This record gives sequence, C-alpha cells and structure tokens, in this order.
Amino acid sequence: FNLFALGLFGLILERNLGAKLFLSTFFLGVILGGLAGSLAYSEQIGASAGIFAIIGVLAILYPKVLVPAFGMPLPLIVAAFGWIGISLVGSFVPSDTAHLAHLTGLLLGLIIGVGIRIRSSLSPQRSLQVDTHMKYQEGYQSGDNR
Repeated sequence: FNLFALGLFGLILERNLGAKLFLSTFFLGVILGGLAGSLAYSEQIGASAGIFAIIGVLAILYPKVLVPAFGMPLPLIVAAFGWIGISLVGSFVPSDTAHLAHLTGLLLGLIIGVGIRIRSSLSPQRSLQVDTHMKYQEGYQSGDNR
C-alpha cells in the first residue's frame, strides 16, 4: 500500500506544488510521525506517516478529487476523514500498525494544506481543477470544483 499511495499522491503533490514541498512534507511527516509513534510503540519505522502528510495537504487543496479508497472512488476529503477514523479507532486496538504515526502525519498535512490555502488567498469563487495531464490549475468556474 505505501508504494502505491506514495506513487499516486506523491506524484500529484510533486507535479503540482513542486519537489521542495513534496520532499519537505514527506520527510517532516516521517520524522514527526516517528516521534509521536515512539510514545506508543516500542518499535516502528516506515514511510506511512509521510504519505499521510501528503494526503493531508492534498485533502485541503483538492478536496473533491476522486481517489480509490475503501473499495470505491471517494472525494479525497471524505477518504482522509475515513482514514482518520480508522486510525483513531485503531489507536485503541493492539496491532502492528502505527496508527498514532498515521494520525500525526495526516494532521501535519492538514495544517500545511491550510497554510498553503491561506497563503495563496484562494477565494471561495476560485477553483482548482484537474486537467487531462493530472496537473491542477487555478481558475474560476461557476461550479466551484473545490
């Protein structure tokens, strides 16, 4: 799952917002997720917190983009909150999955996404659309595709 998710979500973030933001979000998510996870787990290492950070950024910036989740295409913001719910519940159930690291990464990504949205001053009338090359373009549209 990690490689698929990194390829899918990482490619979207990197192509549309640049390699610097992609790499900094990913590695900051891995580091903070690892630190948070170390509070609850004796052993852990992995990329999933970084991937969840990338998903968090994309969920804020492109919430209506459909992604494969839970066996069906869902808007990214819905999928993100579904993954939050799973990780919250999973945090209280003994397992080999670092749910606290996932939550930390996703929360970090949501915060970064909100910061980007605020800094870019996207008004409610402004939309972010997917073109045929999976690139996002800012533009105005009556349907508000956000």
